[in-house]
Amino acid sequence: MLPDGTVNKKWITLDEYRVIQEEQRKIDAERRRIQELADAKKYHEDYEANIKRYNRSVKYLKKVNAIRRGDKMIDVKMFLDLPRDVQEKALGRASDRSPFAIEVLSQVPLEYWTDYKPGRSNDN
Repeated sequence: MLPDGTVNKKWITLDEYRVIQEEQRKIDAERRRIQELADAKKYHEDYEANIKRYNRSVKYLKKVNAIRRGDKMIDVKMFLDLPRDVQEKALGRASDRSPFAIEVLSQVPLEYWTDYKPGRSNDN
């Protein structure tokens, strides 16, 4: 459509059409790849920011750095030994409550917690 409202038609061959379609597919694939890279960069920045906040808040936990949920317990050392994907999920679901470390630990699935043994001190 031209600015004056008329239509300008140009006929192309089937081979030309196929070339145009292939080029458009390449452009679309590159756009998706750029978006994936941008998303990965943002995720990494968010994760690094969460780790920094978590590490800053660890100092507010008591010496054992543990919390208790029912008959289960988890501590910071155990958390740092968990698989990376579990750590990332816990960091991603934690809120900004203070201290952040306690909130992160509480987001770890219970199967990663150990049985609570009475006599261990400094648990919440």
